[in-house]
Amino acid sequence: MTYTFTASAPGTHAYYSGTQGDLQIEMGLYGAVIVLPATVPANCDAGYHALNLTSKSTWANLISG
Repeated sequence: MTYTFTASAPGTHAYYSGTQGDLQIEMGLYGAVIVLPATVPANCDAGYHALNLTSKSTWANLISG
């Protein structure tokens, strides 16, 4: 079964059953949904975006050099 939804905000969200929680957690019916932003803000120079840019430039130098 596939469920489709539109996330209201980026971030990490839990999913779990609203009924018989103890039983369904034992059955593995829980987890996390990671919602990434649709675009990276132009002024973003911190966090994972900055790490990705650093990695990209490092690998580009290693490959070309």
